[in-house]
Amino acid sequence: MARKMKVRRPVTAEIQQLSKKMSELVNPHQRRRAEALILYGMGLKPLEIAIAQGVHANTVYKDLDTFEQLGVEAIWQLQEGGAPS
Repeated sequence: MARKMKVRRPVTAEIQQLSKKMSELVNPHQRRRAEALILYGMGLKPLEIAIAQGVHANTVYKDLDTFEQLGVEAIWQLQEGGAPS
């Protein structure tokens, strides 16, 4: 079951800014996060974005939570992954 999102959607200016930055990004995680935010701004639900990107829904929820905290700069914030050392 999908959880309720209280994260605001990116406004048009932010979507344009993200689209511009997509061409500069070389890290695949940053590109995926930017794409997720663009898709969310276009009206897709987090679960739909997860399916489209082939990632777990929690990954998209984490992306959106980071966007809520940092705004567009969220694309530069990389997620920690893997098992703890």
